[in-house]
Amino acid sequence: MFDRFVCFILLAAVGLPLANAAAGSGEACGQLDNASERLICYDKIFRPSTAVSDADAAMQQQEREAERVPVETQSERRVQLTRSQTETEDKPEQIIVSSIPATVDGVPIGEAYFGKYNYEIPQSVRVRKISAIIADQRKLWPDKRVEYTLANGQRWRQTRTQRVTIRDGDAVTIRSGRLGGYMMTNARGASAKVKRAD
Repeated sequence: MFDRFVCFILLAAVGLPLANAAAGSGEACGQLDNASERLICYDKIFRPSTAVSDADAAMQQQEREAERVPVETQSERRVQLTRSQTETEDKPEQIIVSSIPATVDGVPIGEAYFGKYNYEIPQSVRVRKISAIIADQRKLWPDKRVEYTLANGQRWRQTRTQRVTIRDGDAVTIRSGRLGGYMMTNARGASAKVKRAD
């Protein structure tokens, strides 16, 4: 029992100065202003000797390369970088030509696709209303809704059964509603809710 106590005291006496020395050395490294010197100091304390020599060699190599590059070369590199950036910026953007035609069977593209839900045309050519002439109309059975054929070939169908005095040869305007849907109106004020049928 006494022998163990003596061994413990001896180990504590030997270990304490070593810990203090290491701590003191770490504090000394922390007080260095130069970052590379501080790193080398820490490496000497906390890393094996081969790692310290590798770190020293790497730091010295970097310092030598920094000294070798003259100021003129650095400015030339900056000019080259600026030139390459300017050349890239001056290149015109690649313009993708749309494959959408301007007209469909002589009808402007916005009017031709007006009322279709699954169309993809640019916002700039979309329209909110069209004007046309009623070429033909027929009643659909059994609900007696009316389907109108316009002079431009479009077919529009009533969304519900209703009696409307829109006749063949009438000039009509079809507008898109704010909440969806379409309204067909003639010059006399008769109107019907319709949807595109073709």
